[in-house]
Amino acid sequence: MAARASLWRLGIRIAAFLLLAPLPPVLYLSHFGFPDRITGKLIDAADKEGYCLEMKGMRLDVFEGIVVDGPKLLKKGVVGLPVFEAEEIILGFRILGAGGLQRIRRITVKNGTLRPEAASQNSPGKSNEKRKAFPVLECQLILDNCIIHHLPLLHFSCNINTRDSQLRISDIRTEIGHSDKSGYLTG
Repeated sequence: MAARASLWRLGIRIAAFLLLAPLPPVLYLSHFGFPDRITGKLIDAADKEGYCLEMKGMRLDVFEGIVVDGPKLLKKGVVGLPVFEAEEIILGFRILGAGGLQRIRRITVKNGTLRPEAASQNSPGKSNEKRKAFPVLECQLILDNCIIHHLPLLHFSCNINTRDSQLRISDIRTEIGHSDKSGYLTG
């Protein structure tokens, strides 16, 4: 009987350890954010494609996912406004499922501005680069209070699927808001 009770206590201690062990790293990443060496690797990866990525920081939100604060995407060799900037981007993940980009469940952009004209400008001495195939991605894209090419979107959501090197967008829901340009779009 005593052996059974001690096994029971050992099982409870192991379960408590397994539940509490991830707590300190999660609290650290939520409060202080990701270390500079991790965000630096992300910035270095983005710098290889003709664009420069800047951000204020990256942190973990236990309920939402990974939050990128103050991201800016600039085209290399072009002086001017960023191609894209936002207050924050939230990447929501699937806990179970395939690896890589397929784990991204939702991309939410809050208070962002996209300037396609800045992306189309050529860098000095460079020609337009050949477009690469889309990475495999299947997720929901949500834009809240964003401006795309001078058009204010109060809300935009759609499903994105890039299988077979093609971009497919479905279930579009949009609310456009401006004094003279407003309305809803679904499709």
